[in-house]
Amino acid sequence: MKSHSAPEKLWQAFLILLTQHSPDEISVQQLCETAHLHRSSFYRHFRDLYALTDYGFTQVAHQTMLNAHDARSTLVSIQSYLKFVEQHRFALRHLLVGNHAYRFQQAICQPFEQHLLHLFQKAGEDYIHPAPAEYVARYHIGGIARILTVWLQNSHAQTEEFIKQTDILLRHALKECLKS
Repeated sequence: MKSHSAPEKLWQAFLILLTQHSPDEISVQQLCETAHLHRSSFYRHFRDLYALTDYGFTQVAHQTMLNAHDARSTLVSIQSYLKFVEQHRFALRHLLVGNHAYRFQQAICQPFEQHLLHLFQKAGEDYIHPAPAEYVARYHIGGIARILTVWLQNSHAQTEEFIKQTDILLRHALKECLKS
C-alpha cells in the first residue's frame, strides 16, 4: 500500500509502531509523529485506533481479496491478503494479546466475511443455502478467525500450508452454498 493520503500514512505508522509496542501502548500522538502528521489529521479520519485498524484491513482486503477476477477461485483472492498478514505477522500478534484483542481480531478477520458475502452476491441465483448469506458467512468465518489467530500466534506455523487449508475451508463453504 502506497502511503500518500493521511489515512494511509497513519495505517503505515500503526504497522511500524506495532513492531515495537502493543496497541494498548500506542497513542494518537505517537502515530501522528511517526506519520509526520498533525493530531487533527487523525481525528479528521478516525475516531480511535479500532477505526484505523478497520480502515487498514479493509484497504488491504480491497487491494487483494475483494477484487478477485474469478469469484469461485478463493485461493487467488485470499493468498495476497494472507501474505500481507504473514508479512506483518510479528506486529499483528500484538493485536491479539492486548486488552481489546477481540476487537482487533475482528478487524483482521472481517475481510474474510466481506469476501464470502461478495462471492455469494456475485453468485446471485446460484446461492442455494437456506440460511441468509450473512449468517452463513459469519458461521464459516468464526472458524477461520480462530485458525488465523492460532496461526498468527504460532511462529512455527507454515504459511503455505495455512493458505492451502484456508482455501480448502472456503471452497467447502462455497460448494455447500452455491450451485455447481
